[in-house]
Amino acid sequence: MKNKSPIIKVNILVCLLVILLLTACSTDKPAQNVREDESTAVDVPADPPTESESPPPPGEVVWMEDMVYPGAEFLLEVDGIGGPMSPWRFYVVPNASGEKLAEYYKKQLYWFDVEHDEIVDGIRYLGLANPEHMDFLDGVEDVEEMKEISKAMDGYLLSLEVTHSNAGYEWSRLSFAAAAHGIADQIPPNTTIIILEYYKDLYHLLDF
Repeated sequence: MKNKSPIIKVNILVCLLVILLLTACSTDKPAQNVREDESTAVDVPADPPTESESPPPPGEVVWMEDMVYPGAEFLLEVDGIGGPMSPWRFYVVPNASGEKLAEYYKKQLYWFDVEHDEIVDGIRYLGLANPEHMDFLDGVEDVEEMKEISKAMDGYLLSLEVTHSNAGYEWSRLSFAAAAHGIADQIPPNTTIIILEYYKDLYHLLDF
């Protein structure tokens, strides 16, 4: 028995070494797979920004005529708060709700400032303002240059409002125009109305 014990001990050591080698090999493989996965990984781009997150179009000019809702009917025009240089054009939209129009214009003019966006007595009201307003005239001192710029920007959209003829919403341009210009009797009942404020060139009428 004493002569065989060294052999047994050697065999035991050999078995232990084999087990250790097998264990080491099995633990190396996942690490290798991880390295391979990392080397072949593809970067996934971030989701593109939504319209509301996108910056304003550079140098974008919005014309009043292009923002007339399809199927809208011209009703009347009056001077706005800024006078004859920024008139308000009224359009009736018999077959569209204020909710539909509000969502349409918020998408079309997503970079415009929101003056108000509320629902009062179940009616959607929306007011949008051009953030640049009449900045195109800022710093222009030469009279002839001013005339040229003014003529080129005739019809430039300054603001837009979605309202309704049945409600006297206090911030509505319709309410203001009805009081200032006496147009209440010209407004059809139970009708969605859009009001487009635009820049009107008057410099060509002046003799400098």
